[in-house]
Amino acid sequence: MQRTQSQGVDIILNYLAGEYIYKSLSVLKDNGRFVEIGKSGLNHNQVYKIKPNASYFQIDLVEQCKKEPDLIQSMLHHIMQQFKEKKLYPLPRKVFTVQKSKEAFLQMQQAKHIGKIVISNSPIRGDGTYLITGGLGDLGLLLADWLVQKGAKYLVLVSRRSVDSGIKEKITQLEEAGAKVITAQADVSNSNKLADIFQKIEQTMPPLRGVFHAAGLLDDGVLMQLNSERFERVMAPKIQGAWNLHQLSQNKPLDLFILFSSATALLGSPGQANHVSANTFLDALAHYRQGLGLPGLSINWGAWSEIGAAANQAKTNISFQGVGTISPKQGLEILEQLITQPSPQVGVVPIDWSQFLQANKKLTPFFAEFSSTSETKKIDNLSSWLPQLQQTPLKNRRAVLGKLIKGEIAKVLGFKPIELDLKTGFFDLGMDSLTSVELKNRLQTALGCTLPSTLAFDYPTTEALIHYLETVIPLQFKQESVNISDPIPKEIELHEELSEAEIASKLDEKLANIYQFFNLEEEN
Repeated sequence: MQRTQSQGVDIILNYLAGEYIYKSLSVLKDNGRFVEIGKSGLNHNQVYKIKPNASYFQIDLVEQCKKEPDLIQSMLHHIMQQFKEKKLYPLPRKVFTVQKSKEAFLQMQQAKHIGKIVISNSPIRGDGTYLITGGLGDLGLLLADWLVQKGAKYLVLVSRRSVDSGIKEKITQLEEAGAKVITAQADVSNSNKLADIFQKIEQTMPPLRGVFHAAGLLDDGVLMQLNSERFERVMAPKIQGAWNLHQLSQNKPLDLFILFSSATALLGSPGQANHVSANTFLDALAHYRQGLGLPGLSINWGAWSEIGAAANQAKTNISFQGVGTISPKQGLEILEQLITQPSPQVGVVPIDWSQFLQANKKLTPFFAEFSSTSETKKIDNLSSWLPQLQQTPLKNRRAVLGKLIKGEIAKVLGFKPIELDLKTGFFDLGMDSLTSVELKNRLQTALGCTLPSTLAFDYPTTEALIHYLETVIPLQFKQESVNISDPIPKEIELHEELSEAEIASKLDEKLANIYQFFNLEEEN
């Protein structure tokens, strides 16, 4: 209004709702035009009540597209050209997998996002290039096939081995599935060779979006037999290769930087000190990259069956009883889950813990203090509030309950508990149907009782909710004086024909009425 010398604006192009509409109307000229494209705001009668002389237009963009497809198409082509010329830039986006849909909706509900929230089946993109080291080995080719199945169209397979007839056949299958596959014979520990590959990708292929470092080899032996050459032989592809990939890709728009580490770095493995050391570096690198704000994930895989060095040597890469192997199908399913989670390091090892601990805790000092589940006692559900409330003096229970409830409300709404006023309505604070159900479920779990689905609607303030929950928690909150000389009401006199269960039921009914009476007395 200051910019227009208190006259207001001529036109409002609106797609918002709620209070934003009223704010917009407050700056519209009396004879202005209100153009609605959101279809979720006011109707023309409501607009006229606020601005009697205003003109109201509602535009259905879907119908407009049907009526004038050529016009809409030309507009979209113009917009796309501006994106190509870097005059326009897409909104920032945060991608959630389908499995994390709840977190996506909560973040949107709490308005924590900038730009757009995207729910995707997979982070693998058809407009990006994916590089796999060890790409011509069994594991590398399995990864390549999985990436193509998930939508990848451009692959670069780096390996020291050459392409033989068997490998060529598998590459042909990938190409028939719609992928462009480039093979590069190079040692990833050679930074110059790897730099040439990165340069070729930049010049001839779409942007590099993902790196999968699966290169490695084994040279096992007891520590006394492992000289520097044998250490270097195992560590070069893992350590130097990973570092070269890190340095060459840190300024690239990567979505994924996946390091194939080993469970030996978690559990140790006799006779594989060089292998353990090399994989420990990969784990550290993933943490380091995330510290720099770059994507990084190191997966401590157990031994895969059917493929890889461990399978070829007919042994697992962890010499412990109770440790199994991972089938290729299992491994790929797990990989799909892991690549979208935020942790820099995850171990994937099929273990029978009872057998493993019984057999190995004496052999390996690290597990000496561990106990198998059969040796531990079952403990109570730590999420329950009842033990804490039970141990709280009666006069303090309401305050403790209130603090716990405020904490749950704050978690659901994204506030700090100190910011919550007891009398402010939940829906004035931003609660909706989704978060009201979440609050009900959280309280139900914590209190160990069934609560109505309309809890937040029936008791819409913190104060009202505390008062209600005092009545349903199976703990005493008030000390009531009872005159033991009062006669037993006739309705519940003990008759011989009543069973114990019937007597108990009648007593429960009367006690419930008494508690309800006292609660109503307090409110009045």
